[in-house]
Amino acid sequence: MAFLCLSIGIGVFTPLQVLAQATQAPKAQKGWLDLRQWDFEKNPAIRLDGEWLFYLGAFLNGRDFDTIRKPSYLQVPLPGWEGQTYAGNQKLPKHGFGTYQLKVILPPTRPRLAIKTPDQGTAFKVFINNQLIHSIGLIGTSPELTTPSARGSFINFLPNSDTLTIDIQIANFHHRKSGIWLSISLGEEDNIRKASQWLLIVNVFTLGCLLIMGFYQLLIFVIRPQDKSSLYFSLLSFFIALRLTTTGENFLANTFTWLPWIWELRMEYISFYMLTVYIILFIKHIFPDEMNRSICKFFEWAGYLFTAATLVVSANIFSYFVFPYYFFIVFACFYILWAVSLALYRRRSGSIIFLIGTLVLSFTAINDVLYNALIINTMNLSPFGFVTAVFAQASILSIRSTRAFRQVQNLSDELSQVNQNLENTIASRTLELENKNKELSTTVNKLNYTLDLLKEQAERIRENNQDMRASISYGKRIQEAMLASPQIIREALPDLFIFFKPREIVSGDFYWFAQKPYKAIIAAIDCTGHGIPGAFMSLIANNLLNDIVLIQNITEPNKILDELRAGIQKSLRQRETNNQDGMDIALCSIDQFTPEAIEVMGAPKLKYAGSNNPLLYIQNDEVRIIEGDKLIIGGFNNYISQTHFNLYEVDISKSTT
Repeated sequence: MAFLCLSIGIGVFTPLQVLAQATQAPKAQKGWLDLRQWDFEKNPAIRLDGEWLFYLGAFLNGRDFDTIRKPSYLQVPLPGWEGQTYAGNQKLPKHGFGTYQLKVILPPTRPRLAIKTPDQGTAFKVFINNQLIHSIGLIGTSPELTTPSARGSFINFLPNSDTLTIDIQIANFHHRKSGIWLSISLGEEDNIRKASQWLLIVNVFTLGCLLIMGFYQLLIFVIRPQDKSSLYFSLLSFFIALRLTTTGENFLANTFTWLPWIWELRMEYISFYMLTVYIILFIKHIFPDEMNRSICKFFEWAGYLFTAATLVVSANIFSYFVFPYYFFIVFACFYILWAVSLALYRRRSGSIIFLIGTLVLSFTAINDVLYNALIINTMNLSPFGFVTAVFAQASILSIRSTRAFRQVQNLSDELSQVNQNLENTIASRTLELENKNKELSTTVNKLNYTLDLLKEQAERIRENNQDMRASISYGKRIQEAMLASPQIIREALPDLFIFFKPREIVSGDFYWFAQKPYKAIIAAIDCTGHGIPGAFMSLIANNLLNDIVLIQNITEPNKILDELRAGIQKSLRQRETNNQDGMDIALCSIDQFTPEAIEVMGAPKLKYAGSNNPLLYIQNDEVRIIEGDKLIIGGFNNYISQTHFNLYEVDISKSTT
């Protein structure tokens, strides 16, 4: 880890040292930069900052600028054209195309030089002494003719004169920033190449460390998914790695040249938004008592919202989102510092290391905000700040893992001692259990013998039950056979429905039907008892009704019930045995006259007689009920004087239900 921090420090502060030297170098004035007193060996690189000749709305080359009567100048670099003025008070448009020119006077000794150009806004060509040296993207005069690119350029050449004429043709219609927004460096080829290679080595090494840590923590989360801090640490490492490849040297765009510019830019912005989300979530799981849940949710959903918007809108729109997000970043830095300071005050484990990493991260984040706003001229340092914070967090996780291992080791030693004592206790208890086991074996043998006897009896009972159920099922078929067919009943009474669902296999409840000339007779009977006793009563009642109606031709409901009552009393010898079994019944005869018969016999009627069962019918939208007589069928009513059933008639020439 010390070697990594040293590498990161060299990777960060070596370019800063070069930049500091560049800030003391000459500046371009009126389109000229005088380097006759500049020593390229002692000063490896110089930024070509200052006033460049600029012409808007045309792609010029070389001596084309000499034909311009009133040359205009533009400061390089600038944070985009929007809001800037040139040629007096003329305002630059947000989008467009134009040409920059700078003439550089070289010293007498001229080594082989190189120009390093970062990505600019957003496609450009570089000419040196009227020769096209390099082209990034495709410049054009409209959005359709322009292809943006995020790649930089490294141009080496041997100057053939004491004056360099650098022309940069640039066009942008896809980003909020146009023009040269980053400094262009000029220096000795070997020095610039070595500095770029060293920075690339540091970035690749840092990227490899981040990916290794990310996959390692992801594997830990897969093994122990209940600890989400490993997941957040893994995602944080991946997004830092993504941020590292899309800023600075822009390793991603320069390596994967087939990657569309819009998606490379989206990944740059999304990595910026999601870093805040996952560092907040990680700290929340490390110091849960110091982080407010609502504030953490606020940062989390803010990051998701900015990410979603970046995915669905164009670069001209989402490139503006970074400005409001800077406020979230600053607020997040101060909130994290407050939470970590609170953890340090409460003596939380690892809070000192975390505070150091947070201070470094806060410093680099504020630097990036100022750098991207072109308030200071440094470089993007947040990837290195995040790497420092990641290693600080990795140290905390390592410390916690070490302490957890020690606790496990101590618990293991204590458990070994407990196991030894337990083994001695078990040995003495085992002897007692063996004696008890012998006693239990004798008891179990007796119980097994008793169980065998019970199984034999249960088998006999089951066989008897099967025989009984078979007999009852046969009785069901007999009972069903005595009931009138529903189809025959519907032929006589088409609007009738039957609901017959016995509680047991056989039933004491049944219905009865008979068809006589110009008359249908139907009854619903509820016999005493359920199951087999009720079924026997239903058979007696069915036979008596068949005899009374079909043999004796009695069709008046009250007389049928009188005869049925007498038949039951006689069949069961109730006077001698004092048996009180019987039934409740509702019996109706329904006239079924033809039109000719109606003229002779009058309007059809429904005649009803009942024993404890009422008749309910609807006529003229009015529900009417005829209560059955209290006189019972079966047994004797000693408490009432009634000896015969009453007859009730209903005129059904009207609509009746």
